[in-house]
Amino acid sequence: MKQKILQTILFPLLFLFSITVLANNTKIPPRPTKKINAFIQHMVKKYNFNRKELTALMQHAKYNPKVIRSITYPFEKKPWNFYRRFFLTKERIEGGAKYWEQHLKTLNAVKKEYGVNPAVIIAIIAIESKFGKHAGTYNELSALSTLAFYYPKRSKFFKKELIHFLLLTRKEKLPTLEIRGSYAGALGIPQFMPSSYRHYAVDYTKNQSIDLMKNHDDAIASIANYLKRSGWKLNQPVAVPAKISGKVPQQLISKKAIPNYTIKQLEQHKVFPAETESANRKAALIAMQNTDSSEYWIVFRNFRAIMKYNPRTTYSMAVYELSRAIKQAYDRQNKTSPTTSHQRTV
Repeated sequence: MKQKILQTILFPLLFLFSITVLANNTKIPPRPTKKINAFIQHMVKKYNFNRKELTALMQHAKYNPKVIRSITYPFEKKPWNFYRRFFLTKERIEGGAKYWEQHLKTLNAVKKEYGVNPAVIIAIIAIESKFGKHAGTYNELSALSTLAFYYPKRSKFFKKELIHFLLLTRKEKLPTLEIRGSYAGALGIPQFMPSSYRHYAVDYTKNQSIDLMKNHDDAIASIANYLKRSGWKLNQPVAVPAKISGKVPQQLISKKAIPNYTIKQLEQHKVFPAETESANRKAALIAMQNTDSSEYWIVFRNFRAIMKYNPRTTYSMAVYELSRAIKQAYDRQNKTSPTTSHQRTV
């Protein structure tokens, strides 16, 4: 037991120490001037940017080794039991119930217009930015430029996001050099990537400007629009624990939670939902990896819709379970009957 406790304490410390040493010994690579100049040329030719102004702007884009380190060791790779404990906290649950009260009118209107449950929207905001309190500390231009020009593995994706960011700041007249986001370039209260900001953000307040940095009404409506367009359906199930009789059918487990089987087909392999569900409903069997074990869940299209926001099952499950906890806290606060069903989105 003492040895196990010692390992539990020492291994994370050694991991952090190794990363710190790596950071301190990281050499700043030479500036990829040719690639940046080619990017500027593309922006001038295709999007009519002023060459002189954009060249001056890109001089402020600095390589950030912390960005490379963070994307190399993403938090979502933590085991599910760690991830769950980190996000399903008293602060987020009680804060979510309070947030619901504060934005009740908007949440009710958005539910009616987009068909998305308030608790799911609130859970996303709680996880992404702690209700807008922690929307990011990285200089957005430098973070996206670091990933676009110094991270070959995903340079194509982040170059597109850098393009969207520059188009966004031009259209919305945002202070390009002052904007802060996540290490991966996510922005504002809902932590939208620049492309999502441009494609899904909603001017809910009808003031001719979309502000996801400080305007909670715009953020709430934008998340609802994103989920709806990702396939979310009101009052449809999200996830339910799986009851498996006998050996786990590994061939049925979906890493991407794509609902390719009906409940009837899963039951033919001795995989049963913990609650009664329509035999023809499409579903997927997933395995949530804990430190020393696995949890098996049957998930549905709404779970997959949340994964469009972040493609990891740990994220989607955290949103789902936090949304249920927030709904229960809100029900208690308002003396209504809390839901107990695993399938209820909230």
